[in-house]
Amino acid sequence: MESGLSLCQQRPWELHLGHLPDLLNSLGDNVVTDLHVNDLEAMYSLLKDVDTKSILHVSFDDTNFLYECGYPANCGAAYIYAHDRTYAEIAHYVQNVFVDPTTLGQHAQVAIQDASGRGLDASGRWTQLFKYLSVNAISGGKDAATAAWLAQYFGVTVTQPPAATAATGTPRASPTPAVAGGGGVLVILGQGEDTAFLGNPGVGR
Repeated sequence: MESGLSLCQQRPWELHLGHLPDLLNSLGDNVVTDLHVNDLEAMYSLLKDVDTKSILHVSFDDTNFLYECGYPANCGAAYIYAHDRTYAEIAHYVQNVFVDPTTLGQHAQVAIQDASGRGLDASGRWTQLFKYLSVNAISGGKDAATAAWLAQYFGVTVTQPPAATAATGTPRASPTPAVAGGGGVLVILGQGEDTAFLGNPGVGR
């Protein structure tokens, strides 16, 4: 018990990979695994020299791909379900989790707008998900590599905004701060994105 408490009292970034055996011992029967000591030692030999600051941290929780079942009103325990019970959305995200360094090197400012009309904060969701991948997105577009990566992720094509004209008539809508501020990439999320993200909901729905 003392071992478990001492580990829990440390900040997560202070835990060294060498603490893995102690951590597993402290968890006891709460974690079931068929890994043997030799397997753990092999894992440790591969990871012991890895700089923990270079590890990518991604959280799947009820702010993005998951949702709480509504305990105790809707379920007998505090279960967490996936919005898409096929896990296709999560799998797609994981398959794209390592962004090309050329894309990241552009340091492009990405504005995300929720145009679905459903008010489910799709822009906030994707802002955080891309932040995990070090894509500089803000909730709210000249950077070809960044635009191309986002286009392949969402399965769309890149379009250029129409050139500004001095013609009179109905004024055009004001650009978002990200676009008005001198370039960047604008991602407009429509109902298709929400349908794909929330489609086929989990069994808790």
